Amino acid sequence: MPRLLAVRDARVFLAGQTVSSFGDMALWLASAIWVKALTGSSAAAGLVFFFFCAPTLLAPVCGLIVDRMERARLLVAVNALTGCTVLLLLLVHSASELWLIYLVMFLYGLSSCTLAATQSALLRALLPGDLLADANGLLRTIQAMLSLVAPLTGAGLYALVGPRTLVLLDAASFVFPMFCALSLRVSEPRARPRAQSLRAELNAGIRHIARSPVLRHLIAASICAVLGFGFSETTVFAVAGKGLHKPPAFVGVLVGIQGLGAVLGGLSAAPLIRRIGERSLIALGLMLTCAGALLEIPSWPPMVLAGLVVFGFSLPWVLVGLTTLVQRSTPPELQGRVYAAADAVITVPQTISIALGAALIGIIGYRALLAAMAASNALAGAYLVGRYRRRVPSRINHVSINADDLQDSVDFYVELLRAEPIPTPNFGLPVQWLALGRTQLHLFERDMQPTSHHHFGITVDDLEPVYRAAERRGAFDHQSFRNHLVELPGDVVQLYLRDPAGNLIEIDHHGVDRLPEDMRAQLKGLWEFNPQDEEQMRGRLFVPE
Repeated sequence: MPRLLAVRDARVFLAGQTVSSFGDMALWLASAIWVKALTGSSAAAGLVFFFFCAPTLLAPVCGLIVDRMERARLLVAVNALTGCTVLLLLLVHSASELWLIYLVMFLYGLSSCTLAATQSALLRALLPGDLLADANGLLRTIQAMLSLVAPLTGAGLYALVGPRTLVLLDAASFVFPMFCALSLRVSEPRARPRAQSLRAELNAGIRHIARSPVLRHLIAASICAVLGFGFSETTVFAVAGKGLHKPPAFVGVLVGIQGLGAVLGGLSAAPLIRRIGERSLIALGLMLTCAGALLEIPSWPPMVLAGLVVFGFSLPWVLVGLTTLVQRSTPPELQGRVYAAADAVITVPQTISIALGAALIGIIGYRALLAAMAASNALAGAYLVGRYRRRVPSRINHVSINADDLQDSVDFYVELLRAEPIPTPNFGLPVQWLALGRTQLHLFERDMQPTSHHHFGITVDDLEPVYRAAERRGAFDHQSFRNHLVELPGDVVQLYLRDPAGNLIEIDHHGVDRLPEDMRAQLKGLWEFNPQDEEQMRGRLFVPE
């Protein structure tokens, strides 16, 4: 966390999100309470969330806009438009204007869909990959802390002075994030000219998910889970009213208690991701949400409150794990569309379940809906655990290459990559092991002629020092792949070198824009030498940003 907060733009971004989230949380809950007070119907109140989620059907359009515009400026524009839209709620005076609340919630949801994809893509551009989990976890923690204050504030202001004060508060909350976005200093990836049909561009996010086994299985599990999650938007009113015999405004207290658990869950998400990985954290979180839903079924207040804390604690694990994995598994030019596609594929079933829950709660009761929610979450968690167990974990342990002169090759890799010579067993011939991050490079001295194209690849965070060291040694290889610096699809740069024994080395680096001007001038795209079709341009080398 200290590393994250040391980044100036991260602090600015988080400050803007904090203010915006406060206004959002105060308004959406108050809107549902407002509808409940106007109509006396829990189903009508639950439809507020339905209309808020419905615009995710337009997520591919939102994602394409995010990937085709400068994201910081887009953040400013959407915040401004949303603040103006919220003011329409000032025209609501009675149940006859109920449609206007639903309309504003629909437009609010459309804005939220665009803002979420924009913010996720912008966060990916602002931070290195190893800080994404910290940022996503802190965002969830901030939102959870606000849920302790904002819903109670919203419900309290609603009871004291009515909903219009909340409308003005929420509209004002969009001003500060606008200024925060304007002050960000971020280098965003260049938007590539459209090379596909509009339909193909719109579907690029869902195609990326479909072709990624990890994302495909996670999204499938998430769909199963949210088929039950949607019921919670309606059951919370019934838990307050029928279960605990409290007035509608008490829903703010329940949401606040759930937020208390979410604070702890958000803070623990990033450390757990580093320890067990995103997929395991998501599966564990789904299992715990099952337990939380079951604890809300009895009418005994301590058990209900415990269930809310458990549910709140586990939900950030699911959300932070999923968001971080989507960001890390997506190239920069697709960040908006993949995030929007994942959001849509998950939210559409959730929207259906919200409407279904609103329709069924009066027929089968809220306890049956909570049991169904627990079952769907348990099934989703079990599916992920099963997929994880079927995997055979593996990674490259080391690469072994020959050296004409062992010490000369050792010196080369120490200078070029800061490799560390480590103790080496006796193999009956000159051998030296070198540590390279979590892997090893083994050099053995033999009189052998290397092949023309056989090579090994090494990823570096900063290509320039490697380039300068190779330049001093005259180690560039201009022949094997027709240039020593080659750009691949996905904003990946490859530097080709020969070591003293003639072995071909590929140094991989993410981000053309991060290269000095003199290096960019020597860079050639792979497509300049070899034509690439649409499928080939989607090829991605696994190089973290």
